Amino acid sequence: VVYLMELDAKRSVTLFIQRRATISPFEVMSQLMDSKNKADYRYFIHLYLHSLFEVDPNAGKDFHDLQ
Repeated sequence: VVYLMELDAKRSVTLFIQRRATISPFEVMSQLMDSKNKADYRYFIHLYLHSLFEVDPNAGKDFHDLQ
């Protein structure tokens, strides 16, 4: 997840959201949270959660406080 986000965050987020039945929001967030040593991890989390909320407001509700 993190490597794809580093290559192209916006396209990766689109992919993760379109395929959320395959890779769950929990799995995406777990991997992003494990990358706290990366400079852009906060941006990645914000971008993912914001985009996920626009598609399904309930899908990322467990992570709302992380934004």
